[in-house]
Amino acid sequence: MKDWQEILSLYKTDNVYLAESAQILQRLVQYEIPGLKKQIAKIDQSLEESIRKGKDYERYAEEGRKSYEKELIRMGVKGEALRCELLSLAADLPSFFYLVYDMIKKLMDAREFYIRFRNYMNKNCPSSQVLPLLGLIMEKGSDVTAYEWMYGIAPDRVEAPSFDLLLKKDEKNTDDEDDIDFGDTEIVMSEDSQINVIADDKGVVGDLVASGKEALCVLENPVTQNIVKQELNELLAFLTMRREDEDRETAADMFIRGAEIRPENIRKVESAQLYDWMTQCSSILDRLNCPQKNHLFKIRSLPHYVESLVSEIDTKRGLEERYKRMQQLMLSKQDELKEQSAKMRQELTYVVEGTKKLQNELQSEISKKYNGRRVNLMGAITVALNSL
Repeated sequence: MKDWQEILSLYKTDNVYLAESAQILQRLVQYEIPGLKKQIAKIDQSLEESIRKGKDYERYAEEGRKSYEKELIRMGVKGEALRCELLSLAADLPSFFYLVYDMIKKLMDAREFYIRFRNYMNKNCPSSQVLPLLGLIMEKGSDVTAYEWMYGIAPDRVEAPSFDLLLKKDEKNTDDEDDIDFGDTEIVMSEDSQINVIADDKGVVGDLVASGKEALCVLENPVTQNIVKQELNELLAFLTMRREDEDRETAADMFIRGAEIRPENIRKVESAQLYDWMTQCSSILDRLNCPQKNHLFKIRSLPHYVESLVSEIDTKRGLEERYKRMQQLMLSKQDELKEQSAKMRQELTYVVEGTKKLQNELQSEISKKYNGRRVNLMGAITVALNSL
């Protein structure tokens, strides 16, 4: 006990204890307390940011879900077996094409009127072929293939793409290569041997086979379908112009109509008939330009397009799950930050209490040195403690 009292006596000699206490107080005020405050502020900022991100991810997840559901509605599928559903819709396209073919046939009078009007306006000039593909469809209907349009002759056999190999997701499209068996008989060619190729009257050897995209009908094939759309737009533009001319009733137009003698088959077509043809053209174009049908057209002409389409839709479905996982990560991060903030605030409380206690003890010891006069330690310590 005497040793400890001797240590205390030496520690108080020359006010060493006051100098060390002041040094500790200065370190607490200048470094420890401000450092803890900065850490708490940084944690609070991270917490606010994680809360904001969590709400954003929740909103993104909801938007992703709605986008996926909207895509399913737009494509007309349930989403239970996307691949099979899309292929089934593509397989049902022929009935859609038959409907469009019938609608195009009803425009035969409109095309004839277009031809007669062009011939009337170009009396002294030879008129080029007008809407040739629409004319071919009106003549032969749904039997017209892209092959016949491209080469001007109908094929003897059509080998259209099959969808059977794509109906199962895990089924691979593998074709076994068949080797040609020539038998064991050796073919000996002599100098006098001749090979005769038998052709038909038109010089065509063998059957005319339409395969691949050429075997598709003109509405299935993307190239010929674009031609059909272009011709329909051309016919629609002509009908629109003619209807505007018929409905315009300026003095000049009425004078021209009175002076001009048009053929009966042109003059008898009135504005109401033009409007009916315009409505039919617009209806066909709307059907062909439908976003869902455009995807099905691509599947029909390129069956493996369904893979990229399914991948695109699955990506939209995955957005909801992805953002929900990110939202859950933000919630976990918020719990961690809250726990860190609570620990830091508790530590700050302990440091502040210790600082105040040290301040009071220093004030008391210094007061003893001056016969009990009141001592107040002010300045940075006051600012540090009052700013909590």
